[in-house]
Amino acid sequence: MRRFSVGWAIRWKGPADRERRQEPRAPRAKLVRFFSILTVISLAATLLSGCGSQRPPDSAKDTLTHELQILRSSHNGLYFSPHLLEEPAGVQDISAALRTLELVGKAPELRLAEDYQRTLRRDAIEPSPVLGRALLVPIYLAGAHDLLAPADATVVRALREPAGWFRPAAGAGVNEDDEAIATEAALTVLDAVGQLTPADRAASTGWLLQTAAHASTLSAAAASRRALVLLDKTAELPPLRMPAPELSELGTIPPQQRISRLKDAFDYAQAASAGGGEIGLDRTAAERLLHDNAATADYPTLFRLSFVAFAASRSAEAIDPAIQRLERAALPDGSFRNLEGDIGSAIVSLYVMRLLAAAGEPVVDRELAKALSAYAELGEVRPRPAERLLALAAETRASGAKPPAELVSLCASPSVVPAMVSQDNVTGWRELATTCHDAGVPTALPVVKKWEISDADQVTAVAALVLGFVDSGHSDHIPSWVTAASLRQALDRHAKSLPILASADLARAYRGVSGQAWARVSEIRARATKLLGCSDLPTLYRTAASDDGCDLRASWAIRMLG
Repeated sequence: MRRFSVGWAIRWKGPADRERRQEPRAPRAKLVRFFSILTVISLAATLLSGCGSQRPPDSAKDTLTHELQILRSSHNGLYFSPHLLEEPAGVQDISAALRTLELVGKAPELRLAEDYQRTLRRDAIEPSPVLGRALLVPIYLAGAHDLLAPADATVVRALREPAGWFRPAAGAGVNEDDEAIATEAALTVLDAVGQLTPADRAASTGWLLQTAAHASTLSAAAASRRALVLLDKTAELPPLRMPAPELSELGTIPPQQRISRLKDAFDYAQAASAGGGEIGLDRTAAERLLHDNAATADYPTLFRLSFVAFAASRSAEAIDPAIQRLERAALPDGSFRNLEGDIGSAIVSLYVMRLLAAAGEPVVDRELAKALSAYAELGEVRPRPAERLLALAAETRASGAKPPAELVSLCASPSVVPAMVSQDNVTGWRELATTCHDAGVPTALPVVKKWEISDADQVTAVAALVLGFVDSGHSDHIPSWVTAASLRQALDRHAKSLPILASADLARAYRGVSGQAWARVSEIRARATKLLGCSDLPTLYRTAASDDGCDLRASWAIRMLG
């Protein structure tokens, strides 16, 4: 994890301890607004192009394609597992999400377990005792009362210099931005824990007034002016002489300039809002930026985009896209889902395409194909033949193009797609053989080592074997020792006890061998109905009633039952 450094936004590690419990609600204190602690926008260049959202148009809202966009990674453009939607966010993300909601007075009350609060506190203050504690303030004031205490004031005050400014950490090198940002952060912490004394105010006011009047950067101006508002010195704020950044041309300037320009817009909005004067930002451009990127931005970026749009418009409605996204991302304890872990993969993207095909919706997606092409070239993917096969096959299907020669070679290689199939490797063989077939590449018929069809594991493996033949275009070559009678007996014996995915696969396998549906397939459909839907994914299925998240494999298997 990077240390605090003005000029770069920290990427926080997520909580290590995922266990939480519901806690009684505590009285909520007033949330301190608009403090500028982290100043750089950590944006991918695509988020500032004016077309960063990957959502389909409104006319597609009732389609599976639209529903599955919640699983589209903002990091690499691929799809990720629905289970990641239930992973809690880290401290930086929660803090930024709360600050966004507080812009329109919607910040929730949190009910975080004590052990989770301890994890958040550790993750925050390890890099910087001042900036980390300030990052905790919105979470603390929203109900997480174990995060901060009056004793934290002692630690913060120890970092105050005689001139009145604060260091972010002991021995840390500083510049103008560092001094101003750390000073605002320190005063924010002192105020939050009820320890901002007259002596504290007197110690820093003169330095802050001097800095606000002569700041050479928007970051320093914003932080010093916000700190003066906190000290009730709004009337003494000097005029802000720095011009508003131009936002209307963001879509035409180079990516690195876009990032810098938006950083300046955020700092300007913070500085100008502190004085309560006119905000010179282009309202239309600011609202467009948020609208186009609200679906894909990370939480800190979403806050900054929202702040700029809110400051430019002075309207709560302007940041509705951000508020709606955060409300969808809320977890039962009031915190938010982790977006840092939403790194998509080829295999998940393949199952999304299979689901779309089963639903009769388009599979070709040029942007997904580009993302898969980049994924296939990753250093951790290229040396792994099976993973590269999945990536190339997924890219081929998403692009609608002719299969590349390398994919044809991988699908024909017995060292990649097994030439000998047994109970031990049948699941992997089925996945690869089906993937090759879906991409338009045939695979050789394997030699199959017979096994018994008795216990649950054997039955599940036989279902995978049959479906591997069916889904790879070799239905006529299913081994003769797998009979309709044996599969029907397995269904009668195991269908109720097997997980829904295995039951659905077994029923499909029976149909593949016998040519007709199992007489009691309605029992499997009835079980599946009780597992329908999870957070923001109403038409997908969970694997068990106790699961919070949906499962793409189970959803596809159930859809394929017909």
